[in-house]
Amino acid sequence: MGQKVYLAVIAVLVVVIFLQRSCTGERKYLPTSKDKIVYDTVWSTVTKTEYKKVPVFKRDTTYVEGDTIFVADSSYDKLKLQFDNLAKNYVARNIYRDSLLLDSIGYVLVLDTLQYNSISSRTYKHNYKIPTVTGYVQAAQRRQLYIGGGISIDKGLGLSNLQVGVLYKNKKDQIFGIQTGISEELTPYIGVLSYWKIKLK
Repeated sequence: MGQKVYLAVIAVLVVVIFLQRSCTGERKYLPTSKDKIVYDTVWSTVTKTEYKKVPVFKRDTTYVEGDTIFVADSSYDKLKLQFDNLAKNYVARNIYRDSLLLDSIGYVLVLDTLQYNSISSRTYKHNYKIPTVTGYVQAAQRRQLYIGGGISIDKGLGLSNLQVGVLYKNKKDQIFGIQTGISEELTPYIGVLSYWKIKLK
């Protein structure tokens, strides 16, 4: 008779625990003064190429005296040589390369192609990393207490045992517990538990 009462008490406790957990909504965690804000930096790599046409902002046609290359020679042969040299320089493509340092996060490479006395194209090659700093709340380690229970059945779908227990977790994530229950032979038992956290990479 005593074993049946003990079994009934454990069964009631298990049912109450499960009903309480199923009826209690999930609570939103609210930071406390013991928590701390941890900041993490994520670097996003930017590698892209841009092509742009550079419009003419202003055209200055002022003649500057003193440069003999623009003075026409009276000899036809020398005059033709002057013209050929100027024509070659006019149609030649001159490519200029420069880089803009962006502090310590990278650089932007600038390529200018000049032809026919104007910038025919400009290319930007981006190569830098953008830092994104995010902060999140790191909850302080707290002691925690759990109560629960369980039901086991055998291969014939018969009741194997009923159990209830209490678990205690300290600030070092070590878990200790005590449990009691009824075996399939309706024999009361009591046991202790101990768990240690395993860190996985």
